[in-house]
Amino acid sequence: MPVFFLVSGYANAVSPASERRRGGDVAGWLLSRSGRLLRPTTALALVAAGGALIAHLAGAATLHHLRTRPPPGTNRRGHEPPVRS
Repeated sequence: MPVFFLVSGYANAVSPASERRRGGDVAGWLLSRSGRLLRPTTALALVAAGGALIAHLAGAATLHHLRTRPPPGTNRRGHEPPVRS
């Protein structure tokens, strides 16, 4: 796994130099690279937000519900204690 990061770091470091050799400039390379990274990231964020909204509307528990105290007369998990006779 660390080899992947070394290779990708090297490729990212030499990519602007390659762009300059082809007659481009670093600003153009940066804009192009940013666009290639932001499009899929934005799509992922939108899909995740949509899924969270659908889950919320369907009644899934939220962090707020998980942090609040259970109703009086119940234990920590929200169940009534067993009756002792």
